Amino acid sequence: MSVEQVRLIGGWLLEAALLAALLTWTARRVGGCRLLRLTLGSFGLRLAVGEGLYLISLLRLPVFPGQQVPGGFWAFATDAIRYDAQARAVAALLTGRPPGVPVTEVLLWPVGVAYAVFGDTLAHGILLNAAVAASCVPLAYLTAAWAGLAPRAALGAAALVGFWPSSLAWSGTLLKDPLRWLAVFLMLAGSAGLLSVRSPPSPGQVLGRGLLVLAGAHLSAMNQFPQAVAVASAVLFASFVWLGRQRGTALRQAVAATAALTLALAAGTSSYLLWRPIRPLWRPIRPAPVRIRIICPPAAPLLRVRESFRQAGGATQVDPDVQFTSCADLIAYVPRAYSLIFVEPLPRWWARGASVGAFRYFSAADAVLLWVLLPGLVRGLAAAWRRRETGGGIVVVAPVLLVGLVLGFVVTNFGTLFRIRLQVLLPAVLLAADGWTALLSGRRPGDAGRPTAVH
Repeated sequence: MSVEQVRLIGGWLLEAALLAALLTWTARRVGGCRLLRLTLGSFGLRLAVGEGLYLISLLRLPVFPGQQVPGGFWAFATDAIRYDAQARAVAALLTGRPPGVPVTEVLLWPVGVAYAVFGDTLAHGILLNAAVAASCVPLAYLTAAWAGLAPRAALGAAALVGFWPSSLAWSGTLLKDPLRWLAVFLMLAGSAGLLSVRSPPSPGQVLGRGLLVLAGAHLSAMNQFPQAVAVASAVLFASFVWLGRQRGTALRQAVAATAALTLALAAGTSSYLLWRPIRPLWRPIRPAPVRIRIICPPAAPLLRVRESFRQAGGATQVDPDVQFTSCADLIAYVPRAYSLIFVEPLPRWWARGASVGAFRYFSAADAVLLWVLLPGLVRGLAAAWRRRETGGGIVVVAPVLLVGLVLGFVVTNFGTLFRIRLQVLLPAVLLAADGWTALLSGRRPGDAGRPTAVH
């Protein structure tokens, strides 16, 4: 074994130990031993899946050979090739070498730092991504705690977030999807904590929970500004619905909490504007300009994005022949949009998606799990809306319904939608776990107390 190989392996082990220690500290502080086991279990499984896929492709082993891409990459996640090049460029800059390619992805600087410190191989990026995805487990539990879910429901939701089938693939290579999930859960956890009636924040805790919101909104805006605006708008809507339900002495505290939430969301999302003067360090995603016939002015921006996805083509286009002629047509499409988020893929889709080969059959695991969770999700959504005066639950409902509707409407390529809808599905499992716990126990959702959490 060469000196370079020893350095890379030693760096990988050191990085893994540091990340595991950070996850351990977070999980213990948030929820105790059971949550710790879930968090480290998720981290370990994601790491095994990711490094296994990397080695299979790197060594060209006879496992799905048609989907392997040289260098340890896979056809279902070719964006990882560009992200790896970006991280290597950052590492080169930090070590005084020519970067090779322009650095255009600010969010990949942490990966580049890891490459510079521990070794510039894809294995180190996968390790970091697995830790980011696993960190969503304690955040999901914390959101559930402040939303008033029962202890069993909170742990069940955290388990679903930690082991959701398709998320293992997206965190198993160098994609930015785990950062999207992390951003959403930071916003939801902080928002649920600020608006929680069952665990109202002290003045000092308002700052801490507000910083969670600020960090999530900032990370989301740096990743994809439209997503940040959509989630922030939904959370703000929920906060004002909650505010309108407050009376008497609680109203003053509610106004202060809503003001803190609004300030944190505004500051976080406006970080997008701070990065605009220093392009090309950051390049936001912009759909190609398209022309549409304006049939419903309020929905014109969504129709433009939908048309850009339709024109981009793909083997899994959804409803390519559907034409909208009025606002009524758009309203009639709402159930279909939600079905694409919460029900699909139905079995007729399982054989489609030739670009990812046999991997397309793994989508069935997500589908079956969604069908099982659906009754609990409906129950949990309704219950969270009924108890909206408690704050936390409505903060989860609003982004799930609003962002889910937008994604289901504008993204006409189901292969793309299947991947990005996790930023809706993972928060939705909190509601589904709460609903199923209620259905199985015969109680009303949220009535069985509050799990232990950071206050």
